[in-house]
Amino acid sequence: MLKQRSSLLKRHAVESTTLRSIEQRVLTHWYAMVSAHNMGESVSDDEWLALITPLFDAKLNSAAGIDWLKTVFNSTDKNAVDIDKVAIVVQLIPEAFQSDSYEKLMDSVEHNRGLLFRWASLLGCSLSQECINRSIHSDDPIERASALRYAVYQSSVPVSFFTDKTNHQLSRNRPDELADWFHGALLRNAPAAVEQILQTVSEIPTNAGQYELIRLLALSSDEKCLPVLRQYCETEPDKGPWLLALHGLPTAIELLIDLLNQPTVAHSAVQAWRWLTAQPLPFADIQEQIKSVKQTNIQLPHEANQQAAKKWWYAQKANWSNNMAMWQGKPRTAELLKQEYSNYRGRITQDLWDMKLLTSRIVSHEPAQLRISYFEQCQSAVTSSFIGETA
Repeated sequence: MLKQRSSLLKRHAVESTTLRSIEQRVLTHWYAMVSAHNMGESVSDDEWLALITPLFDAKLNSAAGIDWLKTVFNSTDKNAVDIDKVAIVVQLIPEAFQSDSYEKLMDSVEHNRGLLFRWASLLGCSLSQECINRSIHSDDPIERASALRYAVYQSSVPVSFFTDKTNHQLSRNRPDELADWFHGALLRNAPAAVEQILQTVSEIPTNAGQYELIRLLALSSDEKCLPVLRQYCETEPDKGPWLLALHGLPTAIELLIDLLNQPTVAHSAVQAWRWLTAQPLPFADIQEQIKSVKQTNIQLPHEANQQAAKKWWYAQKANWSNNMAMWQGKPRTAELLKQEYSNYRGRITQDLWDMKLLTSRIVSHEPAQLRISYFEQCQSAVTSSFIGETA
């Protein structure tokens, strides 16, 4: 079931109800295993049990969970515990870790601090600016990148942190890290953030990690970013049209229509059209054209589809504001995007939440809390059957 869940999360988008069903079954099995173990019953020899038991005990004593994790991370036997499996269990039991205890854990661990920052995001832990600053200057690139990505969504981190050019120098050879600096600035409505991203994109090679930077340009819904997005569609036909959907202005729809007559990008453009308009692309009836014996120049399917899409758009264009970004055929609002975030899981979730934050211009811890809220809901559903024995 865990492998199935992991596979679903790797998709671009999957309905949340599908994952919720799997997660409830996972928790039901685990509660049963732990309660049987605590009552002295024989359970199958499974390495998961060794991870589950101490963390379920930590539900009542946060320090116990922190002490156990400290032992795991500082163990000299690197094969003693599968850290990836520990991460799954930690996400299932977020209430075991309070921010103050978690920061003490960060201070006492020498290895895998980057992973601990990622966990802090998932668990909704608030770490101090001092803790973030220390890791931002780490020699470990994974720790540095993870601390920076964590800081992007912390409302306590000021805009000056993300606009400081000295900080940017720390990431001068890492376009992915540069994107996080700009991401934090964009979320905090920093002046000239879009212009700085455009300048940076023009200065780095196409294959040097441009995607995250261009994604920010798309999320900004700024008209002057469209030429860059259009060019990116030609160099990256699988990714580019999705970024036009994230952009959301009517001119982005017109660019999608232009792409429909290019075979290499047409399929991706059709998918992006659906997310942006909430309508299936109007496909032309090619068979009718073929039946017409008088027609000597039969259009290729993608060219005919382009003409059908243009016809639909000209009929709808008056209903779209030139200055209003759209999503699923509706004007973007924070409430709409929050609902969309709760409806879908997969790679799409980060984009949906970033759109929501940029729409409301409010940085919050909520994305971390929402990522684990499904497990929390499942826990409440199965706790009544097992929590008494577990406690």
